Amino acid sequence: MIQDERIKKGYTQSQLSKKCGIPLSTLQKYENGQKNINNANLSSLVRLCIALECDLVDILTDESLIDLIKIKDNLK
Repeated sequence: MIQDERIKKGYTQSQLSKKCGIPLSTLQKYENGQKNINNANLSSLVRLCIALECDLVDILTDESLIDLIKIKDNLK
């Protein structure tokens, strides 16, 4: 989840918001569940992953999406 990855990196919400270019209010909504990260646009997801130096499966919460990504990764 985003909050877990953000804390691991030692970023505040404000720092992560600036680093990835996602508005602070949007980031806060992702973290508190008011906005579903699984419905975020691809650009936002990629920017978050780059800023957090993590994989997409580390920030998504939908298990079916995570499973699909893992299946795809195993096909390589």
